[in-house]
Amino acid sequence: EHSVTNKAGCQQVACKRAGVKIAKGELRWGTNVFFEPDQKYIIQWRHWGCVTPQQLRAVKQLVSDKVEDIPGYGRISTESQEQVRQAFEEGRVPDKDFKDVREDLAKFAPRTYGEITNAVGYKVDIASRAAGCRNSACKDKGVKIAKGELRLGIATPFDDDHEIWVYTHWGCISRFDLTAAQKCLEEECLGGFEALPEEYKAAVVDAFKSGEAVQPSKQQPDAAPRSTKARVTKKRKDGA
Repeated sequence: EHSVTNKAGCQQVACKRAGVKIAKGELRWGTNVFFEPDQKYIIQWRHWGCVTPQQLRAVKQLVSDKVEDIPGYGRISTESQEQVRQAFEEGRVPDKDFKDVREDLAKFAPRTYGEITNAVGYKVDIASRAAGCRNSACKDKGVKIAKGELRLGIATPFDDDHEIWVYTHWGCISRFDLTAAQKCLEEECLGGFEALPEEYKAAVVDAFKSGEAVQPSKQQPDAAPRSTKARVTKKRKDGA
């Protein structure tokens, strides 16, 4: 795409070390990278001239050598399209100084937090660490799924061999996702359900029955058992 801001740093080692930014409107290359702390994919950017032959080969495999199937290809200038097409043919960036700054084409790609209609799997589990919630209200407020909370995971295809999991608080799931998850449970393909604590299992089943998901209280570790041994009280003797 043509960079929509001038704030993104290039992730090529030398550029990153020097803090070099990608100019607004400049042709740039984005790579999906899994960000472990938030358990989600993020996009890391490079100048077009910093793209490696290995990255080109990886994308060629993803799109089966069809350059027009690269996400964003149709939104860049014809000059940039020709650069990308030539890079695919040669296996390397043909002109490392090519920038093609086009601020008129520097527009955010349409972004939506609507229903996921191409899901390939659902699961319910307990967050092992804080993670992002895909619900738009939570995203806008920066609210995360806390460690120990019940959540719904939705898998979508990334390529022929990989899937991306996105998550939402159990209490934030839509009617669409609730219906899909219920169908998975009925077909015995809802991942993680049998491993849930009974309280969380009940919350899932109740949601399917009522058609409304309610976030259950986050479970706390069991308190250490209190001793039942009788306390011995020493009586104080007079003059002691």
